[in-house]
Amino acid sequence: MKRLLSLTLAFYMTALAFSQVEPYTHSRIFWDTTTRRTVFASGGYARIIELQDGRLMAVCESGGIQIAFSSNGGNTWGSQKKIVTNVNNTPNCVPDLIQLHDGTIVVGYNPRPAEPYTEDRRFGIRVKRSTDNGRTWSDEIFVNDASYTFHDGCWEPSFLELPSGELQLYFADEGPYTSNGDQQISLCRSFDGGLTWTKAQKISYRSGFRDGMPVPILLKDQSEIVVAIEDNGWGYGDFFPTTVRTSFDNNWQDYWVNASDKNRERTLNLSYCPLATGGAPYLRVLPWGETILCHQSPYENNGKIQMRVAVGNDRARDFRGVTTPFGQGPENPQGLWNSLAVIDTGIVVAVSGINGKIEMIKGYPTRLLQASYAHPRRTSE
Repeated sequence: MKRLLSLTLAFYMTALAFSQVEPYTHSRIFWDTTTRRTVFASGGYARIIELQDGRLMAVCESGGIQIAFSSNGGNTWGSQKKIVTNVNNTPNCVPDLIQLHDGTIVVGYNPRPAEPYTEDRRFGIRVKRSTDNGRTWSDEIFVNDASYTFHDGCWEPSFLELPSGELQLYFADEGPYTSNGDQQISLCRSFDGGLTWTKAQKISYRSGFRDGMPVPILLKDQSEIVVAIEDNGWGYGDFFPTTVRTSFDNNWQDYWVNASDKNRERTLNLSYCPLATGGAPYLRVLPWGETILCHQSPYENNGKIQMRVAVGNDRARDFRGVTTPFGQGPENPQGLWNSLAVIDTGIVVAVSGINGKIEMIKGYPTRLLQASYAHPRRTSE
């Protein structure tokens, strides 16, 4: 009798647990394998945007900073062009790009001096501007410097333009922590289209750990600025894709997110997404307000790092429905330093470094399940 009661209770509790799981209501992204293309034959850390004239523009690091354009939605890409050359034993790395409302294109990048280190060559953040749709580029513009050694550098610039025209540049910053291994997220601002920049200010820091790789968005309703970061302070023994945020009205004025702040949040629920740990997050907004997040993780893939993409709500929360745009499995190569772009009326472009090349693939978000064969079954995922 006790065994029967125990089994009945266990069945009841299981049924109750399942009944309390909210059904999945976000869009799902269906990746079209016929759209997979090589953007750069060699390179890493690529980003893509759609320009105001309808072309796609890509940037990557490859012996300097390279750009390329596509006039047909990424089906083919023109020859790459180097806009930043490595000199003085200082590789230029991890670029980002943005087109401002006035049409100016700004590319940011990260000088990283190679050994032997010298005090005159510092890790830094720089930008170049183009006012003629990418045909010609300005001289290098200074944004920030950290120290001159790898352990006290700054890293990974990422842009956001506000409706006022304020241009923000976020980056990971070890500069203030020369006596330990800590790292914060810093922000510099420009009020003249990237010509001049304010001093760096702290917007996120967990003491004893390393907030890194920031990517900012403005929510569709313009109520909050949300920044995706990697955070190794949650106790998982690995980085975890995380968001920090501020209200649009506050705009990081005399405010930063510490370890216990309510505005520091994990993006993925491990009960839905057991493959959540990993770094290099990237965040974007779909035209109707939903948010998309990618990160790289080796979870359940024989140690091979794969790009994973999840869909969140219009608050950049509740990320679920994880997919692997370039496939998953031990036979697939690693996908590193990934990014996302949203083009046209909501097509998602996944970008990844695979086998030394930069590849892209298109995904189509929909709330309707597409299945040509078999019988779909509703689940909580």
